Amino acid sequence: MYIHELQYNHLHETDLNLRFNPYVELIHDDLNMNAYAFSVDDAVGFMSELGDGLVFTVGGPKGLENEQQFSYADGFSLAIGVPKSMEGHANKPLIKKYGVCALNHDPADRDCKMDKQDVVMPTNSQIAGFRVGTVPSYPIKVRFTDLDDNVYTILVKAKFAACTDDMDVSKCPANRPEIVDKAECSVGFR
Repeated sequence: MYIHELQYNHLHETDLNLRFNPYVELIHDDLNMNAYAFSVDDAVGFMSELGDGLVFTVGGPKGLENEQQFSYADGFSLAIGVPKSMEGHANKPLIKKYGVCALNHDPADRDCKMDKQDVVMPTNSQIAGFRVGTVPSYPIKVRFTDLDDNVYTILVKAKFAACTDDMDVSKCPANRPEIVDKAECSVGFR
């Protein structure tokens, strides 16, 4: 309630006197920034992502490894089941690495045939999944590698349709049949 109804009430509140936090509109809408100093009180400022350091930039994204602004808006979470043999072993990993490739985006690999897994998972934690955030466009291929070096590939054809509060959970997202192409999913055993 605090994040979505109060912090972002400028999206539906026309009376300026009733806007809860005018800085949210300034930072995220007017200046088109994802986060700013001390931005721990809104949906955009908090990111829980794997990383090995911080990158600071002044004057825009030119020269960064990934010039796209990070956003969870069109992303999703991929959950991996924990095998019974791994239950209770919170310090044992489930997967080694994962990556995302947008089809028709890289001229050298339009079909995402190359195995691009650039996120290396910690070796001392059992993390049963990961989030996919900013992607240039759909469709995308998501790949992850398990502890036995098996590579799993999932073709995600479309972004998930938004779910509303009044929607029956079993019907959400409404475009479920169109999201994943099961025939294109594979496991490469090694």
